[in-house]
Amino acid sequence: MTRAAAQLKRASRVQLLAAKKKVATALRAKMQRNQVSVRRFAQQIGTSPAAVRRILDQHNTSISLSTMFRALTAAGLGMEVTTRSLSEKELLQIAQQMVDAPSQSQQEYLQQDFIDGFYGKHVPRPPE
Repeated sequence: MTRAAAQLKRASRVQLLAAKKKVATALRAKMQRNQVSVRRFAQQIGTSPAAVRRILDQHNTSISLSTMFRALTAAGLGMEVTTRSLSEKELLQIAQQMVDAPSQSQQEYLQQDFIDGFYGKHVPRPPE
């Protein structure tokens, strides 16, 4: 993995952890205000108490968006997801990955990430 790819992966992880922390904190606070136990909340959303504990774990990012939205909706909360154009630095990192890519197919893959990042369609996927 190139240095640029490693930096991009770390930046994505930091953003993901920040988002998960906000969701877990808001959900935990709402459950406490409403005096809802983990077991009762699990029954409300049709899952196990262990799954609810994973949702409430700020460091567990393996929860799907579908599960997070279902939990937030059950608690009377909402969530907005926004996209943005990538910064010049982020675009330069993708461009460097394109130059360093070992194959034409990986270059094309990264080129699409660059275009999408420029127009704000999505955050780039880490190269394989």
